[in-house]
Amino acid sequence: MQHASHGLSHGWGGWGGCGSRAGWGHGGGFGAHCGHGGGAPREGRWNAERGSYTMGSSGSLQVKVGQSDAAFNDNMQYRVNGGPWQHLAHSKDAGDKSIIHASPGSEVQFRIQTPEGNTFRAGTTRNVDGLDHGRVNRTANGYTLGFEDQRGNGDGDFNDAILNLSDPGRFR
Repeated sequence: MQHASHGLSHGWGGWGGCGSRAGWGHGGGFGAHCGHGGGAPREGRWNAERGSYTMGSSGSLQVKVGQSDAAFNDNMQYRVNGGPWQHLAHSKDAGDKSIIHASPGSEVQFRIQTPEGNTFRAGTTRNVDGLDHGRVNRTANGYTLGFEDQRGNGDGDFNDAILNLSDPGRFR
């Protein structure tokens, strides 16, 4: 972990959010970010204008890998506030869970890297083919982010790599 301002922990048990015990992120990033607020929303949300997830007041984002329908096993990554890209999971790791810790109001971006060497970001057309390779849908628990992992957006079903995103502080 190159930044102490955010971290990643695997499994659900490492972070309790504000008013609870703090958690150490994967690689040593400490996850206590309560008390910050600035213009952070109470509940985290997808920001379509920025192509990123805006962290809510809990400072946590739960991520669960969904069932992929692709031949590739894509490397899924994230970054916080334009920092370095961090490994999150692989697209064939359905059911794997992680929690991203970052200051409330932080912007979290996502991308995939294919075994062919292509890198495709969600929420932007700044990809090699000029297309947005991510599609976001609102769910009862948060958001589903689906990726297309081929140039030209392949078959267009956006289920080649899937992340389910939710704010653990939304029920408080």
